[in-house]
This record gives sequence, structure tokens and C-alpha cells, in this order.
Amino acid sequence: MEGCMLEIMYEIPSMSGIKECVINEDVVLNSEEPILLFEQSRERALS
Repeated sequence: MEGCMLEIMYEIPSMSGIKECVINEDVVLNSEEPILLFEQSRERALS
């Protein structure tokens, strides 16, 4: 499990606005990219 998450564990802390990182079966078994969910910006939420 750590092997498939190694890269993303180092990338996420330097990215802003990440709310959640979804690691599903495709990420683990098929080396797909994880699904990154971002926080909605305040400006966008008000419009």
C-alpha cells in the first residue's frame, strides 16, 4: 500500500486546497492516479 501512495504522500502537502485524496481499487491495482477533491474557494462559493 505504501508503494502506491509514496509519490502522492510527498506531493499533497505542497498543493493548496486539497480537501480529500481518494485511494480506490484502481489506484492500488492498476497504478491509476488518486482522485483529489479540492476545497471550494470562498469567491466561487459566493457567486
